Amino acid sequence: MVAWDATPAAVHAVSAAMPFLRSTREVVVAHVTDDEAFQRRRSGVELCHHLSQHGVRTQFAPVQRGERGVADALLEAARVYDVGLLVMGAYALSALRRLIFGSATRGMFERSFDVPILMVN
Repeated sequence: MVAWDATPAAVHAVSAAMPFLRSTREVVVAHVTDDEAFQRRRSGVELCHHLSQHGVRTQFAPVQRGERGVADALLEAARVYDVGLLVMGAYALSALRRLIFGSATRGMFERSFDVPILMVN
C-alpha cells in the first residue's frame, strides 16, 4: 500500500519502492481525503494512473480520517486491505507545523503495527 499525499517525500517514497511495487500483484493507493484540501492532479487517482503506465496494477482507496489521526487511519486501511508493505513519505511538514499539528510520520513511530513500513524523506 502507498500512503499518498503528493508531497515530495511521498514522491521519493514511491520512486524508491518501485522495484517492490512492480513485483506485487496489486498496489493499494491510500489517500486520506479529509486531511487537507484536495488538489487536482495530485490525488491518489493520478498516482494510480502513473503507476499503471509502469506496469503496476493499482486500486485507489480513499481513506477517511474522521476523528482519528492520519497514522491510525492509514494503519486501519493497511489492516482492511491486508497489505504486506506500507510505503510512505516521512516528515514532509515543516518543523513548526509538525510541532503544532503532529504528523503521520510521528504517529507511525508512536504506534505498534504488524506491517513493515518503508519511509523515505
